[in-house]
Amino acid sequence: MNREAIYQALFDRVKNLSGLVTASRTLRHWDDVPLVEQPALFQEQVPEARKRQRGLPPVLTLAADLALYVKPGEGFNAAPSQQLNPLLDALDAALAPEPAKETQTLGGLVEDCWIASIDIYEGVAVGQTVAIVRVQILVA
Repeated sequence: MNREAIYQALFDRVKNLSGLVTASRTLRHWDDVPLVEQPALFQEQVPEARKRQRGLPPVLTLAADLALYVKPGEGFNAAPSQQLNPLLDALDAALAPEPAKETQTLGGLVEDCWIASIDIYEGVAVGQTVAIVRVQILVA
């Protein structure tokens, strides 16, 4: 296993989503991402999980949070989710299972990679929409 290769492969799959202005593996707070840099995506490593059963090798699951930031521009009257939803759709497509395998292996580096959950904060009152997309990566 090579963690760096796995996390880089994940980032390579999501960094060029249509509509993104900024993408980085260095998380920034939305207050530090001006309007001209949004929509933005940031990837952050989060805790790993290990399961072990007697007589079997441990099962390792890595995880990453993908933070999507969308800030409506001046005069934007639509719901903030109208800017966010196409990005989430593009993210689903980028991490869709590979044809004929029914899994997303990140180019053969892992057993499977999938979106486990999405937390959405429309932030209408503060003018900042954030989605935190939790990605699970089954190594073995």
